[in-house]
Amino acid sequence: MLKLTHERDGFVIEPAREGLPLRIEWGPSQRPYLSGMELRLRGETGIEPHVYGALMPQGQLETLERALFEQSTDSVQTRFDGEMPEEMRWLAMGERLDATQLGPLRGDFAGVANQAQWMAEWLAGPTGDALHGWAQAELQRLAATARKPGSREKPAALGWALLVHRSRLVWRQSLAAPDAAAIASARRAFQVALLGARGFASHPLPSQMDTGQTDPASQQGPASDPPAED
Repeated sequence: MLKLTHERDGFVIEPAREGLPLRIEWGPSQRPYLSGMELRLRGETGIEPHVYGALMPQGQLETLERALFEQSTDSVQTRFDGEMPEEMRWLAMGERLDATQLGPLRGDFAGVANQAQWMAEWLAGPTGDALHGWAQAELQRLAATARKPGSREKPAALGWALLVHRSRLVWRQSLAAPDAAAIASARRAFQVALLGARGFASHPLPSQMDTGQTDPASQQGPASDPPAED
């Protein structure tokens, strides 16, 4: 079921009752590293809530690392942890995936997680291939948009992040307009990633006590990532 947001600046498609339930949202970006409008896809993985991880274009992650460093060295920054997205805090707390662990995404993407081995196994399967294929198609779409008659713009960079947090998988993608083909392409890749993640739900993963890495956000009550209409 499609609903407009309260501000009427986007929409929400509620999870279907049948098939693989996932929520589709489009509206103003909820993250400072994705400008303009944003496509969001959400689904439950069944993985233990203490597991977290982020995957995004390598250049985008490096930009976040620089921003994190600048904020950490700013003498007037008094609310360091509370004002930034969880995934920025993970850069300081988690483990960076190496090229081998990124599988088909190595060279173009970067990842961080508190359980890098699990994330590597996830990306080594159909998930990595699906995300790689989607990324190549999306870059072609962005290049074609820039080549439209009358356009003097350079192809936009790929603004995107795939987050695992509190048992959910969340897809975030810069998308200026709700292009049906772009949404369908993202949904196909997301469904593969979600099915792959759900395959680990029945396999207990090491606890935070085992890894020694705890996400402070998990101790701060509800997620700071409300649905688009809230």
